[in-house]
Amino acid sequence: MDPYPATPVPDLQWSHVLFSLAFVGVNSFISWSLHLHVGTSLVIAAGCCMVQLTLVATTLQHVFSTKNSITVVGIAGMFLLVGRGQQL
Repeated sequence: MDPYPATPVPDLQWSHVLFSLAFVGVNSFISWSLHLHVGTSLVIAAGCCMVQLTLVATTLQHVFSTKNSITVVGIAGMFLLVGRGQQL
C-alpha cells in the first residue's frame, strides 16, 4: 500500500464551503422569486449537512491522527452500527 496517493488530493478549505453555500443561496433566491416554497427547507438541509460533515470530519481527523488501528476499526464499527440503526 502506497503511503501517498499518486495524484495530488485537493485540500478543502472554508472558502470552498462558502462557495457551495453561495449556490444554495442562489437556488433559494430562485425558489423565492418563482414562489416554489422550497428555499427554506433547502437552507435548513444545507446547514444540517454542513454541521454533520464538520463533526464527522473532526472526529475522523482525531481518530486517524492517533495511528492506532484498533481505535480506527472501533470508530468505523460504531459508525456502521449507528448507520444501520437509522435505516431500520
